[in-house]
Amino acid sequence: MDVSSNQFVWVVNQEMGSIRADYCTIYSPVHAVSTCETKDIDETPVVITLLLTKKNKFGELDFWKVNDEPIKNFFYLMENVEGSKNR
Repeated sequence: MDVSSNQFVWVVNQEMGSIRADYCTIYSPVHAVSTCETKDIDETPVVITLLLTKKNKFGELDFWKVNDEPIKNFFYLMENVEGSKNR
């Protein structure tokens, strides 16, 4: 939940891990503003992309495992994002 707007988000594709705002339909235009790369626990690269709506509100956080398999461990992903301050 976004504390500033009380906006809830919901998982569009639980298997692949994309998270989309409830006001941002699958057909809403979005644009990428940031991308980073990490690895899943099986060492397969995962690309994470932040997408905003035309009004520059959160649209989607997309997780793409390059071999198109489901992500095995989201906590591992977040701990191993390149440039992360959690290291």
